[in-house]
This record gives sequence, C-alpha cells and structure tokens, in this order.
Amino acid sequence: MDSKMLRHGDVVLEYMGHEAPQLGALPEHPTPTLAEGKRTGHAHRVRGEAKVWRDPANAAGYLCVAADTGATLTHEEHATLALAPGWWRFTIKRQYTEDEAGWSAVED
Repeated sequence: MDSKMLRHGDVVLEYMGHEAPQLGALPEHPTPTLAEGKRTGHAHRVRGEAKVWRDPANAAGYLCVAADTGATLTHEEHATLALAPGWWRFTIKRQYTEDEAGWSAVED
C-alpha cells in the first residue's frame, strides 16, 4: 500500500507500511484508545487486534494493526474507518488559543 493519510475527527493517521518504526522508550498504551474527549467522554477506539504506543507529552504515537486481520477505528460521532494491517503514525489535531497557554490538543 502506498502512503495513505486518514482523518477521524481530531485524529490524523498516516500509514507507514509493515516495517516497525523506532519506538525508543515510548510506552505501550494499556488500551487501544488513540484519543479520549475530556468534555464528552467520547473516544477514538481501535477494534480488532492492535497495539498502541502513545507519547503522553504530545498526544501522538504509533498503532500496529495485526497482519491479515485489519482493524477499525470507531467514535460515537464519526463513521467507522477500516485500517489496513501494518504500522500507523497518529497525531491529535492541535489548536492555538490566546487566552490559554498557547497550543493544546483539540478537546471533545
């Protein structure tokens, strides 16, 4: 599969293929949740065989979807997305507000 980018609300995903990226000390997240709304409690959850590594400092990370099974990304307010097997990099859309501390992740 060629380079592919998807958007699921405030989550942007980029397909990286089947070669694992350098994760370094990035911690594996205990649940397959890419982002969770602070206001609504809605979440971008991966359904299927997958693992998530998230950087708590910037709400970005990596998603590995198991070979041959694929997975889906769900959210209460968005259509379900099919995710191909392999590695995906994800980021959370950010916004700038002058009345707060500058840049922050978009909040549900």
